[in-house]
Amino acid sequence: VNGNNPSKYPEKVSFGDLAGMAASPKEDAIYHAEPGFHRLRRTQPNGETQPLGLSSGGHRDGVELVALFNRPTDVTVNSHGVVFVADTGNRAIRRYDPFTKQVTTLYGGPTNQDNPLLSPRGIAATARGDLLVVDDLNHSVFAVRADASVRLVAGGIAGHANGNGLGARFRNPWAIAIGTQGTALILENSSGRVRSMQVPSGCDDGNPCTTDSCTGLSGRCRHLQVVGCAAPTGTVCKAQNWSVHTVAGSVQGLAD
Repeated sequence: VNGNNPSKYPEKVSFGDLAGMAASPKEDAIYHAEPGFHRLRRTQPNGETQPLGLSSGGHRDGVELVALFNRPTDVTVNSHGVVFVADTGNRAIRRYDPFTKQVTTLYGGPTNQDNPLLSPRGIAATARGDLLVVDDLNHSVFAVRADASVRLVAGGIAGHANGNGLGARFRNPWAIAIGTQGTALILENSSGRVRSMQVPSGCDDGNPCTTDSCTGLSGRCRHLQVVGCAAPTGTVCKAQNWSVHTVAGSVQGLAD
């Protein structure tokens, strides 16, 4: 489905270099990035396609037709139908609300002096609404919350090592996707490897007399005594770790 007139001649739409895409759970449409044209597109099964953002690089929030992106490379859509964008050239995470038609900057940007993002390439939404972002120049995975807080959760140094969280090593992570069981798969561009990473969903010390809940990406746990329980309280619960393992590939090439 592609063309110049989106409603009458979809087969003639000219796309730029296409990158990441994601389907919306709230619309019969997919969103995909066009880094060469500095914009996104929304495409429906009948071939109708609409550009989101002007086709010139820059950084500007606003209504969908006047917003500016700078080489966006990936998109993800959360369970509410809100679109998030890895705006690579702007070192930013952008948010597009298809119901209000507004583009805003959730985190980062070219003028943010404290921005740890160097090259956000891939983005994926977790089941609890957080965002995981792979940064190929930082060789790392960042977690971004809805309140725009950011935390480095894995990697940070170029190399190859399995391990937990900051003990793991990546080399140019390029894309990320999250499965139904809470495991993220990460594609490394320069090494040709596929890595898996366990995404924490909570924490539990196993004590029947405590109710434990994870307070989010900080990794801290709340450890509450159950009223009237006769058994002794347990130790403070520990958050699940971000364990990373190699699942496929070791060198670039083609082989079964």
